[in-house]
Amino acid sequence: MIHAFKSYVGKQQLLCHGDKTLVAISGGIDSVVLTHLFYQAELPFALAHVNFGLRGNDSDGDEDFVIQLAKKYGVECHIRKVNAEEFAFDKKVSIQMAARELRYTWFQELALRHNYQQIATAHHWDDSVETVLLNLAKGTGIRGLHGILSEKENLIRPLLFANKGELKTYAEGNHLVWREDASNASDKYQRNYIRHNIVPAFQHLNPSWNESMKSSIAYFQAAESLMQARLDTLKSEIVAIENESIKINLPLLMQYPHPAFMIHEWISEFGFTASQCQNIVDTAHSATGNQFFSNQFQGLIDRDLLIISPKGNTQDKGWADGVISLKALQGTFVVNGMGKLVWEQLNFNQMPKFDHSNEAFFDADSLGEEIIIRQWKKGDRFQPLGMNHKKLLSDFMIDAKIPLNLKSSVIVLCSGDNIAWVIKHRIDDRFKITNKTKRILKITYQPYDQPI
Repeated sequence: MIHAFKSYVGKQQLLCHGDKTLVAISGGIDSVVLTHLFYQAELPFALAHVNFGLRGNDSDGDEDFVIQLAKKYGVECHIRKVNAEEFAFDKKVSIQMAARELRYTWFQELALRHNYQQIATAHHWDDSVETVLLNLAKGTGIRGLHGILSEKENLIRPLLFANKGELKTYAEGNHLVWREDASNASDKYQRNYIRHNIVPAFQHLNPSWNESMKSSIAYFQAAESLMQARLDTLKSEIVAIENESIKINLPLLMQYPHPAFMIHEWISEFGFTASQCQNIVDTAHSATGNQFFSNQFQGLIDRDLLIISPKGNTQDKGWADGVISLKALQGTFVVNGMGKLVWEQLNFNQMPKFDHSNEAFFDADSLGEEIIIRQWKKGDRFQPLGMNHKKLLSDFMIDAKIPLNLKSSVIVLCSGDNIAWVIKHRIDDRFKITNKTKRILKITYQPYDQPI
């Protein structure tokens, strides 16, 4: 299997020479095999394990097992204990969803902090098949039928070439030891039900089930790729993006077959349903002024345009001004449930790249040791970068063509009584970096709402 592993990693271009990988390990057979393959292939890696505390002493046993395995291989081991049940209750999500969010959020933090180029998980071929069947049952459309991808951003799945039986044969042949999770035998979880009942039924109907699914998933992936290429071409003709709004030209859209499908492909990521998209198409000629909503976004039919934009009304969020101390070299501040500000001090020789409106760079000494985050208010003035005089913020927003429905969500970062940054739009010229700057402060705004 080591040769198949190296071949798959190379063919999929999952690793570059010298990259260090963070391997996610539960202690079960799949992640133990993945860890052993990394070790046998002499690839640099570290281990990361989350103890969710869901199985009492067994969870602690998993943690101890992973620690000892890391010592055996002589690699760094990151351990984190979290209360998944409490997190699930607070977020009103299932335990499985809570565990997934906690796990991947922490993995990404580790990757950033320790400079791991990628995060490897032990998903294998059977997991991918189960994902296809689960998505088929949920009605996710063609995008749900491509299975688990070998690579998505910095996440890699180097075991997708192998099925569960092959992994077990390898583990037994190499005398590996692993931990068993008794919950894997329970059918109360959807994946387990599919694994224990649905897949065997298909295998009974078709002894060549695995080969058939490999061919089918390959076709699904090809069809999705071709569909997406066509949708991207049409989107460039029909859709325009202005500030934080997306505008769809309805007359142009109606010239093509299946317009509701096209709209859904473009706006489903913002929480809109297929039935909403069908209703838009059915009423497009007579529904000017109609509005519809998802959790985070709102839609408006305005004559020939369908306009999608974030709800973004900070007045509905129980706004409270925030005060940030800049005495620490770096830190994070949550902005009223809207997002978070992340700041870090840079040396002047680390000249920044100005490539995103969510990032701002300041002369750190001009800001002082404390800044304030608040809503903008009538009468606010600031000196936009590049100008030598102050301007009403309300006039700036008009010139910047900030839509009326988004003006209430504009927030500002202040040094004392002076606005230093109209967040996501423009800094004040008085706080810019100059040739006299000794320390640079970089501040990044990370909104919780998914940007358009």
